[in-house]
Amino acid sequence: MKGAAGLEFAVGIPGSLGGAVFMNAGAYGGSMADRVVSVEVLDGNGFRTMDRAACGFGYRASSFQDSDALVLSVLLSLDSGDRDRLMESASATLRKRRESFPLDLPNAGSVFRRVEGAPPPGKLIEDAGLKGRRVGGAMISKLHANFIVNAGGASSSDVFGLIHDAGRVVYDASGVSLREEIRYLGSFEEPQRGR
Repeated sequence: MKGAAGLEFAVGIPGSLGGAVFMNAGAYGGSMADRVVSVEVLDGNGFRTMDRAACGFGYRASSFQDSDALVLSVLLSLDSGDRDRLMESASATLRKRRESFPLDLPNAGSVFRRVEGAPPPGKLIEDAGLKGRRVGGAMISKLHANFIVNAGGASSSDVFGLIHDAGRVVYDASGVSLREEIRYLGSFEEPQRGR
């Protein structure tokens, strides 16, 4: 409402500000690393403030992923912009997301990270013929193959199994090893084959 510009890329990305910093969320050529000035955290040493350089930002990565630090607050550097133009840009981004991403079913966003020198993960998964593949209630989206949706009653094991299957099939088809962008909570074992 105030004409603050610089986070247009993030419109419609699911999650919290802390999570966006943790993963260095980004899209359409922008990322959180471009806007972070400092981050206040709580870790085993107490409260502290980390400047941008100490955050160790990389592609969908930060130093927080290898630490016990809890992101408490974030100071961002934003530009001044024309409110009406920013609203138009935000609306266009949301429209693009609605057309490209499966927002009608529960999902955790993009599953795999982009591999340097390889086509986007969604294209690799689609080319491997996996759109619509299911494990239990989990399904590779028919709209965007780098999304796994809950088509009804999916368990975390269903999702994990489908992720594992997709990675294996893509590797067999293309030689590209996909790496998850998502993070797991809990313990999971690779699905057993041949049963």
